[in-house]
Amino acid sequence: MDQARRIIDAAEEAERNGLGVVSLNGKMIDAPIIDRAKLVLERAKIWVSVKSKGIKMTTREQRIEKFNAGRPVYQAVPKAESLARTAKRPQNL
Repeated sequence: MDQARRIIDAAEEAERNGLGVVSLNGKMIDAPIIDRAKLVLERAKIWVSVKSKGIKMTTREQRIEKFNAGRPVYQAVPKAESLARTAKRPQNL
C-alpha cells in the first residue's frame, strides 16, 4: 500500500509540473502501473470500511466448505476392488 501511495503521489506531482513521464526511484512509471496503484488504494479503502463496520470476511476454504455442505461425499474405491466388481459383471455375447 505504501508503494501504491508513493506511485500516486509521484504521478500527481508530475501532472502538476506538466510532465508526461513519471519516474520513481529511478524507474519509469506508466499508466497501467498508476491504474494498478489506484486500484490497490481503492481496495484498501473498501477493506478498512468493511473492517470498521465489523463485517466478517470469509476465506476461500470457508466458502468452499459452505458450498459443499449437504452434498454427497464420493469416496475413492481401491483399484483392486474396482477390478473385482468389473470382473463379476455378466458378459453379453
